[in-house]
Amino acid sequence: MFIQGLLIQALIGMRNPDYAAPAWQGWLLVVASTVASCFINIFAESILPRMQYVAMTVHVAGFIATIVVLWAMAPHVDVQAALLTFDNEGGWSTTGLALMVGQLSAVFALGGTQDGPSPSQHAADRSQAPTRQPTCPKRRRIPA
Repeated sequence: MFIQGLLIQALIGMRNPDYAAPAWQGWLLVVASTVASCFINIFAESILPRMQYVAMTVHVAGFIATIVVLWAMAPHVDVQAALLTFDNEGGWSTTGLALMVGQLSAVFALGGTQDGPSPSQHAADRSQAPTRQPTCPKRRRIPA
């Protein structure tokens, strides 16, 4: 909810450049987002499946629109420069190290924080599950 409230405040700031974005207004937006989410989860649970379909449709349409706009308006370079040129502008000792450090945030975003403990939830003997976690990300369940 914290991110949601601050994103709303950032959108207000983008629309109105004179907006100073005080912290107390960000806090109020966070509280309003939390109250709205609680209200929907408690009193409007019957419409949640329809809301999920609408949200998924909006996300997919927004993703497609973003890709189309970037594809049409981005500066184009040749294939050699796009796929085979690596720059080490972060001051790392080697380009390989810079590449590995740069991939950390993408790996965390794709994997999330649940990849470690999640396989333990499906094991019969949960105390031994972390030692038998799958090395392949496609295999999620651990046989008992």
